[in-house]
Amino acid sequence: MKKFFKYLGISLLLSISFFYTEKTANVVKELDEIMIEIRKLAETHKIEPIEAEINNNTIIPGLNGSEIDVEKSYREMRYIGNFNEKYLQYRKIYIKNKLKDNLFKYIISGNKARKDVSILFVVENNTSVNEIIQILNKNNISATFLISGLWLEKNNNQVYQIINDNHNLGSIGYNYSYKDSSYAWLDNVIKRITKENHSYCIKVDEENLNICAKYKNYTLATDIIDENPLSNVKSSLSNGSILIFKINDELITELELIIKYINSKNLNIVNINKLLQE
Repeated sequence: MKKFFKYLGISLLLSISFFYTEKTANVVKELDEIMIEIRKLAETHKIEPIEAEINNNTIIPGLNGSEIDVEKSYREMRYIGNFNEKYLQYRKIYIKNKLKDNLFKYIISGNKARKDVSILFVVENNTSVNEIIQILNKNNISATFLISGLWLEKNNNQVYQIINDNHNLGSIGYNYSYKDSSYAWLDNVIKRITKENHSYCIKVDEENLNICAKYKNYTLATDIIDENPLSNVKSSLSNGSILIFKINDELITELELIIKYINSKNLNIVNINKLLQE
């Protein structure tokens, strides 16, 4: 019994000693000039997340925030022996309502806090995309082509050209519907080529929305611009705009003017993946 109390006493002393040693180390760390500088910046470098805007069956994606990871930053700088802002380490502050958890809602724009817009093109049967690609490449712009199943069946080589030129793919299904049994094949081909785990649909009706959601795809709900493309852009352009065009002679004539107009408004034309990035 005496030995038990002896060992118990030693254990308690060791525990108390460890507690105070750790507490002392923490006090010393907090008084370290490196830690003081990190904590100063942590107060001003925090970016609060912006939650998604959900209204009935529509959604505008949110934006994740970020903050300095104080402990990780301290470990990095202690290793080099002095404070250096370039060694600051950050961690994300994630939003609650993510796009991947809201596939049964229509996306109506990118987040308005970013000065970005995206351009998409509807590619129907017999549509030629060569002139569009040339204009985009000339202006160093990455866009998205919403292809039909019928077009894909006849234009396999051109699909690879689209991807090789740093553009993206979505689909309009078959005759603007995703109910055709061949949509599973179309969706699989697009994801295999793009190496993405999601793709894009356009708004048709609730049944089509549910089908696209089943395949883990996002459904975009903005009007397709069929005529007077430049005029339509001028009347509707804003932060986060998703501009979907039908390819025709009028668009080919005005596309460079559209690009110049968007740039004149200090907006960036980005791929739809980047526009919807949280």
